[in-house]
Amino acid sequence: MHLSAKTSRKLINYATIICGI
Repeated sequence: MHLSAKTSRKLINYATIICGI
């Protein structure tokens, strides 16, 4: 599966927020 740069960036951002909480 190939994710677009925006999608992957968004997923990483969400993961960072979740892990940060």
